[in-house]
Amino acid sequence: MVRPISLRIRQDALIAKARAKLGDAQQARIKRSHDAAVMQRAPEIVSEVQEQRRLQRCAQLSAHKALIAAKNAFDQMRDASSNEVDQRRWRERRELVERELVRIIKGTRP
Repeated sequence: MVRPISLRIRQDALIAKARAKLGDAQQARIKRSHDAAVMQRAPEIVSEVQEQRRLQRCAQLSAHKALIAAKNAFDQMRDASSNEVDQRRWRERRELVERELVRIIKGTRP
């Protein structure tokens, strides 16, 4: 059996060894440069998260609108059909479409 190698653990161990060999001044300089890099990336990360949330809200709003339109359309199709079998099929299809749209609204669908 082949055991998976966790590269993250190895990398962390190597970084810890390297930092242990450095002096306090060098460790502080490395920490400052790392903190500066993180702070430089922070606005970009925040804007990406905000955009993702905005897109999710737009998808939910569109799903709400689609749900209302689908309900109306399926009601009209069911009412237009005089056959009980056709009406049952329209109800089944309506339930399927509504279930998927509700999953989008709740955020449980990818």
